[in-house]
Amino acid sequence: MADPATGLPVPADRRPDAAGYPAEQLLAAAHAAARPLPAPGEVRPGRNSAADRALAFGIASLVINFAGLVSVAAIVWGVAGLNRTRQGPAAGRATAAWGVLLGVVGLVFTARVKHFLF
Repeated sequence: MADPATGLPVPADRRPDAAGYPAEQLLAAAHAAARPLPAPGEVRPGRNSAADRALAFGIASLVINFAGLVSVAAIVWGVAGLNRTRQGPAAGRATAAWGVLLGVVGLVFTARVKHFLF
């Protein structure tokens, strides 16, 4: 295969693939996207599923809140998520805090609505 601009042969690693991208460019992008391996003894913060659940229940408590149960679930999962961040290398402190906050707001909103209705 020859370069159309210069007429010189193109090395195999610089020839375009079926999509038109040079193989070298594809490999560089793949290596850049890959996360590096942790150093020996290093612990990466993992996902905090309790914090994720707290945020989901907190958002749901603003929309659907039967007798405040969804808000209570958001608060419980949020406290569990906050405890996980204190115990070890877990991410999601802000997510858990937002879950607790939205759970409290949902509980207060539910109590106010039920007070006016009954």
